[in-house]
Formats: sequence, structure tokens, C-alpha cells
Amino acid sequence: MIFSDFLIGTIEDNAGLFSLPQLITGLSGCSEQLGYPAGVCQNLFADNQPFTYIPIYVLIKVLHPVIAFNISVTVIALLNYFMAVCFFRRLFSKFIARSLSVILLFSPYLSYQARSHLDLAQVWVVILFLNALLFYHKKYRGPVLGLLATLMLGVSNYLAYFTLLLTAIYLGGLAVYKMVGKSSHPDILFPIKQTVLAVIVFTLTSFWFIVPYVKANFFTPRVRPETNKDTKSVNRPIEDFITFSARPWYFFLPSVDNPFFGQATKTTLAKLSSTGNYLTQNYFKPEHPALYLGLVNIALGVAGLAGISKKKTSQQLAKHKLVALAAANLVLMILTLPPVVELWGMKLHMPSYLLFLVFPMFRVLARAGALILFLNLIFVGYGYEKLQDWLASKNIAPSYAKASILLLVLISLAEFFIPLKLAYVGKAPQVYNYIASLPASTPIVVYPYSKTTEALFWLQYYKKPLINPRYYANKETDFNSEAFTKTLNTSEGLEKAQALGAVYLVYFPNADSAEALDFYTTSNLLRVQKDFRPAEALNFSLPWYDPFVKVIDTSDPWENSALLYKFR
Repeated sequence: MIFSDFLIGTIEDNAGLFSLPQLITGLSGCSEQLGYPAGVCQNLFADNQPFTYIPIYVLIKVLHPVIAFNISVTVIALLNYFMAVCFFRRLFSKFIARSLSVILLFSPYLSYQARSHLDLAQVWVVILFLNALLFYHKKYRGPVLGLLATLMLGVSNYLAYFTLLLTAIYLGGLAVYKMVGKSSHPDILFPIKQTVLAVIVFTLTSFWFIVPYVKANFFTPRVRPETNKDTKSVNRPIEDFITFSARPWYFFLPSVDNPFFGQATKTTLAKLSSTGNYLTQNYFKPEHPALYLGLVNIALGVAGLAGISKKKTSQQLAKHKLVALAAANLVLMILTLPPVVELWGMKLHMPSYLLFLVFPMFRVLARAGALILFLNLIFVGYGYEKLQDWLASKNIAPSYAKASILLLVLISLAEFFIPLKLAYVGKAPQVYNYIASLPASTPIVVYPYSKTTEALFWLQYYKKPLINPRYYANKETDFNSEAFTKTLNTSEGLEKAQALGAVYLVYFPNADSAEALDFYTTSNLLRVQKDFRPAEALNFSLPWYDPFVKVIDTSDPWENSALLYKFR
């Protein structure tokens, strides 16, 4: 069946979604199958993102896991589009509102995050919050914003973090705008009473799922990440902040996966990295393209902002709010830059260093790109309006004016476009077919670590205890899957695996250039149970759709070339 055979996206950080709901009966419980023998426990009611994972887990339990995931991706995309249209429709014509919404939907941020991070892909909840912040002026404004902030936090901690940070900057900007005497507008300051009500409602309604994390991260002594034993405490090193922060040029460079302009980005990045400066290294394809705004969007955004600054008022959104939004967006862009920069031998602390000190759990500053782009699209809309007015002043027919705008929209989409990625999961790799036929209590380990993600995904199929799933760690037993897996090419590592109960070791030689093959062949701790190496490489693809659709065969015999060893 096509809906269960093809996964929209890839098998990455989402791998656990496909197996864990099958291993644990309810929304809370434990299973030894994952992270054997200690196992793993979950309680989605105490999860820090319950409004994302409870519905998805329920859907996966009711439907086929792949179908459930594909439905979730589709529904999230529709929500993103619908909420964006509703927001932009308050400001612009239906045509411009829909155009801006499509541009947002095709943004690199959503293209990458929808592949594996369903929480991060849900920008609709951010748009809903901003809609209320900017346009809702009734007496219950404070409580409504508090409830929406709780909804946003329960859907995505990252998106809520950046949105609430932006809100604080925006409200501060309004206050500054008032103090310098630039406006006497009665709504220039967000009423103090409404602010207090919003904070109270937010605190009370988010208390049940966020307090354990607040307590662990803000009210206990902070320790180094490698010595942290609290499962709810997330402490990231500053090196992570530097790696996943923005660089000024990232706002102007399309994704390297873009079929039209990606090669130019690769060339530019190569030239920059040749300088040897550490800030020109570590371009991370799934995250950094989120910062790209699009050259057409930048030009139209600047034009739109310039047009607003010349007007005394704005019919749709008061001028002071637009100015404050633009300023807040600029500040947010600055806050995505590295926390520490070395210039001429001196170490300079940037504004984002404060974010590292106060919120060390939010290391991927580049994810603010989704919010930065959305706010920029507001001014892009004004740019399109200005272009429309200019074309009308030249007596250009409305149909030709609309065609001109449509052309620019298409160029924007071409700048953003990331090929749709599908994973064929209709057939399990041969090695996992064999493991599925083994007795139920047959714990396995997988090597190298890069293949543990697929092992976690296919656990739903072979249903055998997996000792070293990706990202697994048990702080009570001091077990870390990544560190453990890296030792599996040593006798000490194999002995530890055997002590943990491992019966089989699954080795994928193509994933580590067969570096461990000689060791496993000569080890007196192992013997070959079965060889799953094909005679030649085989590729599965749909070439007539390339480069617009990428299909990955997750059961490809060459990519899953494996040797199954049994412990003696």
C-alpha cells in the first residue's frame, strides 16, 4: 500500500515515534525492548511537549505508524497554510495573502523540519499567537494570550521560546517608541493588567507539564553535560551554540540542496571555509538553511518597510506596531549570531551569550529563522502592495500586474525549493527479516552508531530487544548508547555488550568503510551467523522526478549490507 510503503521525510530523529508506541501499551509505561536491559519509561502526560506527542502517539496506535506519520505531516502543512492565510488576510488582498502563505510553506525551515521534527514544523501555533497579539483587542486579551502561550509551549518548546523572546522585545520596542515621543497612540503600550493576566494564566495552565523541567534547569546547581544525571535537565556546551548559530551570510545563501542555486552556495561556502576561520566551518544542512530569507523577499521587504516609514498611519496595522516588529525582528536576527566571536586575538561576547547563560537548553539558534522569515513576509506583503500601486500608476492592466507579482512569487519559490524527500519503507532490510524470525528474547547490538537510527525504526518490525538505540542514555546506570557503540570495535566493548545480554551483533561494513571487519573476523568472542552482503551495488530511485523528488530505499541491499555475528 503506497501510504504505508512511503514515508514523507526521512528516518532520523523521528525513528522512535514508529517503535515506542508499539512497545508501550498506554501513554505511560516502560519497555525493556528499547535500551535493554534497563529499558526505557515514558509518561506523555509529563512530557514537555504533550500537545504534539499525545495526539501523534494515539494516531500511531490506531493506524499504521507510517500512515499516521504521513497524515500528521499533511495536517501540519495544511494548518500552517491556513493560519498563515488567516493572518495575512488581515493585512493584504486574498491573492497576496495566499502567495505569502505558499512562500512560507515552501521555506527551507519547514521543508527540513517536516521530514523528522513534527514539533518544530508546527509554525501554525506561532502564527495563531501573533494573530492574537497584534489584532485581538478585547478585554480577555491577556487570558487568551496566556492560553495560546501554553498551547504553543506544549506543541514546541523551541518555537515558544523564540516567540516569547520576540514578544518581550516587541513590547519593549513599543515602550521605547512611546518614551521617545514618537507616538501618542492609545494602544502604544500593552496594558499592564493584561500582561499580568497573560503571565498568570500561562503559568497556571503550563504548570503541570513544564515545572519539572524548570526546576531541573533553573533551580538546581548546573553541572557539566557529561556529569549530568537528571533526565529533565538539558545543559548544552557553548560549542553547540556556536555550531548551530547563524552567520550573517546564511541569511543570503539558499540551501545546498536547492536544485537551482545550491551549487552557488556550495562554491561560496567552500571559499569561505578555505579561510580557516572557525566561523566559516560546520555548515549544518538540516538547520542553517532555515535562516535564508530569499533575495526577492529581502528586496521586497526593504521596499515595503521603506513605504511604511513614509506613511503616517497604516490602515491594517498601526505604524508603531510595524516599526516595533521590524526592530524586534532585527534584534532577533542579532541574537541568532554566535555567542562568542574571536577577532584579532580577542574573545568578544555577543548578545546571544546571555541566552547561553540563561537558557542553555536551546542550543540551535538557527531555528529562530522560521519566526524571522514570517515577520519578514509581513513587509514583503507591503512590498507587493507598493509594486501593485506603482504598476497601477503606470496604467498597467490589473491582470498584467498580478502576473508580475506571480512571477516574483515563483522566483521566491525557486530560491526556497528543497526537493521532496520520500523514504521507501515497504520492505525491511534482509538482516532485520532474519532477526524477526529469531526467538523473542534475543537482544542485539548494532555497529556502527550511524546505523542505530534505522535499527530503532525497524524495531517495530523485528521486535527484539535493542541494547544501543540512537540517542539512548540511562543516567541511573551510567549508560550512553553513543559512547558504548563506539567501543564495539574493541574486545572490551564486546565483553560489555555480552555482559548486558547481547546475543547478536549486527555489523554494517559499508557504513564504516569496513574498518572493523578484520577485528570482527578474528575476534574469538564472535562467530558469523549469516552474511547479508550483496554481490554488487543496487540503487533505487525515480530518475524522471529528480531533482525535485528524492526517493530513498531504506531496504536497499547495498546500503544495508550486513554481517550478523553471534556471541560465543
